[in-house]
Amino acid sequence: MITTVVLAGLISGVGRLWPMVIDAGLLRAADGIAIALGGWMLVYALARRLFAKQLSRWCDAPGAARDRYMRRLGPAMVLYMITLVGSIVLIKRGIEPVALRAAVAVVPMLPIAMVASAMVRYVRDVDEMQQRIETLAVCIAALLVSLGYFAGGLLVAAKVLELDAGAAMLWVFPLLCVSYGLAKFFVMRRYQ
Repeated sequence: MITTVVLAGLISGVGRLWPMVIDAGLLRAADGIAIALGGWMLVYALARRLFAKQLSRWCDAPGAARDRYMRRLGPAMVLYMITLVGSIVLIKRGIEPVALRAAVAVVPMLPIAMVASAMVRYVRDVDEMQQRIETLAVCIAALLVSLGYFAGGLLVAAKVLELDAGAAMLWVFPLLCVSYGLAKFFVMRRYQ
């Protein structure tokens, strides 16, 4: 994650020094990534310091499984940020053939598939109790996000809300990850 913040900061710095090298869209994306991830790292560091004992009980799986997971997750997330920004910039520049535009649009899915693979391997490598916790947390998260997405669809169909379908679809995976984290917190409390 530190690598991603540094990379985003470098892109932002180069864009400010030489605006003709980096277009405004990429510069805004780099600023957003640097601010969001930097803020997340600050919150994480503060939480680690203030709640180290509780976090270790809640988050820590066996060291080897956690270390393998982090070694796979870090590069995949850096690659995701790079491919997402590159994809957005290329699409905004106007790629004409529809097949090429579709291919460029889904390139960020490859690193997300790497993240999903790392998650599956992590769950496979932990003990049975941790597997039970992870599985229950994922089930709860999937149920919450599915119900929310379904409710949103019903509200749009009833013309109570107006939502862009593409934007709503982009939020499914991030919401699933956040819901999983919250669900895991409550599931872990049950087993303490």
